[in-house]
Amino acid sequence: WHLLNTGQGGGQPGADARVIQAWDTVRGRNVIIGIVDDGVDWGHPDLQPNFSFPNSADFAAVDTPTPFGAPGPGASHGSSVGGVAGGRGFNGFGTTGVAPSAQIASMRAVAVPITAISQANAVVYNNQAVHVFNHSWGTAPFGASITNSPLLNQALNNSLITGRGGRGTIHVFAGGNSGEENINSNFQFPNNHPGVITVASVTNAGDHSSYSQVGSNIFISAPSNFGSFDRGALGIV
Repeated sequence: WHLLNTGQGGGQPGADARVIQAWDTVRGRNVIIGIVDDGVDWGHPDLQPNFSFPNSADFAAVDTPTPFGAPGPGASHGSSVGGVAGGRGFNGFGTTGVAPSAQIASMRAVAVPITAISQANAVVYNNQAVHVFNHSWGTAPFGASITNSPLLNQALNNSLITGRGGRGTIHVFAGGNSGEENINSNFQFPNNHPGVITVASVTNAGDHSSYSQVGSNIFISAPSNFGSFDRGALGIV
């Protein structure tokens, strides 16, 4: 429904990402999307055809980063995010991503142990090749080491300015999942960084998702969950 909402599940027709029309001319070919998350199951048949092994790394590991990220079902969140972004479509199998011809790279940095150093390493990793970094994680659970990190701020600034051959890498952040606690996204770093695109969530009825944080830093809202169900069951971003 988030790609084409015709009223499924009692939703509002048209309350979707509005990408279907774009597929006639662009599907993400030659674009690499870095998924900064808990890993991507690169063996999944919907993800494997688009998975970029050379641009993936594991920054949450205690040893040297591994080239393949985190395979297997344990990387549930990053795999879901990767599928929404670039699941291989039009093959008669499974789901279709927003950019079904884009490549997906796994930057595993949202896992134990998580540090500002792992995040800083992730946001600059291969940023001459990776066009877009997606960060579907909130800062609240990770404490001051992330929210007050000059190192992460410096790395993010570097990527935004010098990435993609000086054009700047694009960084997309979730607005945060603490809306029910009335935490304003505008006061959370790096979600409030002026150089990133911060995204909030709406339901299939086009309403504000209860868990999605508000703030003047929010650039756009995108479909995420059925209005009558909680985020854990049917949230997609």
